[in-house]
Amino acid sequence: MRNSSQEWKGVDHVQFACSDMDRTIAFWESIGMRCQLNLVLHNPERNHFMIDIGREQVISYWYWPEKELRPAAPVADRGYAGFYHLAFHVDTEEELEDMRRRVEAAGIEISAIHGRHLFDKSIYFTDPDGIQFEFAAVMFSLEGTVEHDGNGTLIPHSAGVKMGNRTLDGPVHFETKYK
Repeated sequence: MRNSSQEWKGVDHVQFACSDMDRTIAFWESIGMRCQLNLVLHNPERNHFMIDIGREQVISYWYWPEKELRPAAPVADRGYAGFYHLAFHVDTEEELEDMRRRVEAAGIEISAIHGRHLFDKSIYFTDPDGIQFEFAAVMFSLEGTVEHDGNGTLIPHSAGVKMGNRTLDGPVHFETKYK
């Protein structure tokens, strides 16, 4: 349902905290993003800096020089509510493969390309404080309640399930080179 009085314009920014500002900025710059703004604030001493992720969008970080921060929760620990990762969009599998090579060339550990959900292909990596990020290429859009059996079959579970502009009236199976 849409809000009739005002349309959402998108996400303005996502806010993180880091334990080492210089290291975090160098991390993002190593894969082609840049620090757009580093705002120095006082009482208490802190920095609020923004990383340009393209298309006039930023992610932002707080850094407190006098604070020691605990690392992010391990990404494999699914026993908590909250943030798991932030995904950046790329348009094609080729762009995803190019991004994987770029991140790997920067010396950053990155996953193999995953594609078991079929409708998207993804790679995962973490920043220096253990916050997980993803690059994802959507292969086709899905709308409705759909079951994925883990072996390449999508099963519609609600009326009017859409895959792209096609209505699914029964299971559909796909093969993928990524597991």
